[in-house]
Amino acid sequence: MKAFALIILLSVCVSCNSKQRNYIKTLQEWYGKEIVFSNNLKAKVFNRDTICDEMFNKKYKVVLHVDSTGCSQCKLQLSHWKIMMEEFEIHNDSLAFFYIVHTKNIRQMAIICKQNKFNHPLFYDINGEMEKLNHFNKNEEFRCFLLDSNNQVIILGNPINNPAIRKLYNKHFISMKE
Repeated sequence: MKAFALIILLSVCVSCNSKQRNYIKTLQEWYGKEIVFSNNLKAKVFNRDTICDEMFNKKYKVVLHVDSTGCSQCKLQLSHWKIMMEEFEIHNDSLAFFYIVHTKNIRQMAIICKQNKFNHPLFYDINGEMEKLNHFNKNEEFRCFLLDSNNQVIILGNPINNPAIRKLYNKHFISMKE
């Protein structure tokens, strides 16, 4: 019985190490990689077209790419992003938030935004061009990026879902003040 428990424990440890290795490999793959924006993104606020050209010129960009399969509202977590945007409001001159949704159901997204009182632009990637251009990871945790002025990845991971990533964002923007 002890030998069986030991085998189970070792297999769990090996899988943890495997997960950690995959995580580190993904970080290495994406760090410094340029994220290419599709020219066909359509920005809308509450289903109304809007022009957001100035956002593309910011020194830093937070990019969240969401595939609309499954629960879009769960994936977007707009109420949590609103709080983060408020926390980083002092950096508005140098920081833009891009919420890019691969969906054809723009009306549903507008309803979700209204329910969450989210009046920030959503960028609609109707034909999935962002995925084709960037070959995003299938793991949704790796579809959120902090980019520099050259659209290169500085931080990979979702600060809403991962407190450690949130700390990295905070450290990065605290160091900007100094």
